[in-house]
Amino acid sequence: MTTINLELLVRYIAAGTFAVAVHYLILILMVEGMTIDATLASACGFAFGVSVNYLLQYYWTFRSSGSHTRRFPLFGLVAVAMLGLNAAIFWGLHERAGVNYLIAQAVAIGVVFVFNFVINARYTFARIDASG
Repeated sequence: MTTINLELLVRYIAAGTFAVAVHYLILILMVEGMTIDATLASACGFAFGVSVNYLLQYYWTFRSSGSHTRRFPLFGLVAVAMLGLNAAIFWGLHERAGVNYLIAQAVAIGVVFVFNFVINARYTFARIDASG
């Protein structure tokens, strides 16, 4: 199992921050530049951010030696769950409560970050065996 320490957390935050920047870039471009619905744009931004996040988390944060055929499906499963959580929080805050879409996204990302880190550290990138 992956040991959670300060260095791991710092790398996770740095990689996640870059992925969030990609997420926000796509979100803003779609909402402001293409006038696409904010909830749909948020989901699209999330998908792009997840792709960047997987590569950074696999190679840099967790320095995984496990095969992509095992790790990526696990990461994808977690990402789909986190997409649902992100979309639900974003929709509730933006569409129902009228919160600005950028603020709603920041809150959603904050909540998703905590769950995502714990699940990926303990499950997706856990050092279960030498072949995984």
